[in-house]
Amino acid sequence: MNEDVYILKRLFQGISNGEQPAFNEFFRQYNPMVCKLLYKLTGCWDTSKDLAQHFYEDLWEKRAKLPEIANPGGYMYSTLVFMYRKYNRDKKTATTAIQRLPQPNFTNETQERLDEREMQLRIDKAAAQLPDLQRKVYERRRYVKREYDVIAAELNITPQTAKAYYYQAVKFLRAQIEGTAKDK
Repeated sequence: MNEDVYILKRLFQGISNGEQPAFNEFFRQYNPMVCKLLYKLTGCWDTSKDLAQHFYEDLWEKRAKLPEIANPGGYMYSTLVFMYRKYNRDKKTATTAIQRLPQPNFTNETQERLDEREMQLRIDKAAAQLPDLQRKVYERRRYVKREYDVIAAELNITPQTAKAYYYQAVKFLRAQIEGTAKDK
């Protein structure tokens, strides 16, 4: 029997009897190997240490069955690989579950309303600078939603003139708003 196998079997027997010194000796001798193997599997020392902790907890919980193990080294290796695979599977499942959660729509409605009000104030301020007839055409078309022929009849101008005044007003307002946005 290989000396390492003999040492492991002796330690497993002591652990199965609930002997804390045997567990401590097992930990002292094999923890570097356990952590190194887990690091090779995970690529992360923190994860390796967490999985090693689970390995030792599992070993202690199943200590009654340790004397029955014929190949302690193989048992340790397969248990660590199994733990890694379970961890990886659980991690993927958690990631998938998180991805399936409906993503909340985080909006700041208050800020959006304030931005809209600020924009409307800037438009109103710019509209006050329009020539009187252009301003009237713009307001009737934009806010009252009137057709050009109705606006033309109200203001005693042609529908083409009403349309031209509206587009001139929009062009002026856009230039004013973009100019004030650049100034900020």
